[in-house]
Amino acid sequence: MTETRTMAQVKQTGRRARERALARAKAQGTTRISDMDWYPEIETLTDDGWTNKQIAEAISLSDRRIQQIRAAGRMNWSGQFAPAKSKKAIPPEFLPMMEFTADAFKLFFEYFTGLVLSDFAYEMVEEFIKHRNTMVNVPPRHAKSTIMAVWVPIWLLTIDRNEQIIIVSKAQPLAITHARSICFELEFNRSLIEVFGRYAPERTGDTPWRPSRGELLVLGRTKETKSGQLSILSRGAVQQILGSEATVVILDDATDKKTSESETERLRHMNWVREEVLSRVQPLGFSTASSRCCHWTASALARHVR
Repeated sequence: MTETRTMAQVKQTGRRARERALARAKAQGTTRISDMDWYPEIETLTDDGWTNKQIAEAISLSDRRIQQIRAAGRMNWSGQFAPAKSKKAIPPEFLPMMEFTADAFKLFFEYFTGLVLSDFAYEMVEEFIKHRNTMVNVPPRHAKSTIMAVWVPIWLLTIDRNEQIIIVSKAQPLAITHARSICFELEFNRSLIEVFGRYAPERTGDTPWRPSRGELLVLGRTKETKSGQLSILSRGAVQQILGSEATVVILDDATDKKTSESETERLRHMNWVREEVLSRVQPLGFSTASSRCCHWTASALARHVR
């Protein structure tokens, strides 16, 4: 079912898509937006349920041009980049980013996002690295989801493509949003892919790559892949997770006030966390970040997650 959007929403989405496409063009030394600059925006909107007609209206191109860009993009985008690179093939100046330290993450994040990592965010990452089980309990709008549920997983998969990361949010739509954000960077962050090689499959079906279902398996994995073992598995609270294994589990505000205030619901939720989520974490020794869990919530449930 196609989502109904207001004209204001369409225009705002189109404006932001054009700004991002123009930024890609400027990074190549031009102000002319090419098909390859438009392609990531069109794919993302398509994945969000937009039709060709809606996309065309939003970014002021014809339906036919949208079809042409999509067809050309799927054929040419992945081919611009080398496959996953070995450590020896990565330029030496980027190797410090692949150390398992907060300083390395700061270098990585700031270079590939163009943003500044706040002192508070640095402390979150530092605690995650120092401890196997980390809780962050802070108010909203502190970028904890952007850092810990999007960019830390991207960084971990860059250090070691054998990482298996489960991300849990209180609702499935939020979980899918995280998976799509990760997917977008791994598919379309040109600087990231040029330095470290492709993460996404070149052709649909080469490996599982289903952001709309919260399921991604990156290229360059050397560990034997068993059924259900993914690089990223993003799920809403109380969804089934059994059968999957993880080197890292991230619980992003995996509950709400209503659940935390009901003893019955709180116990049911905590049993699910312990039995279906935390039981998936592999023992120490599998990988750099193995056997780590990071969780946060602003609700009363926080005191029970230990």
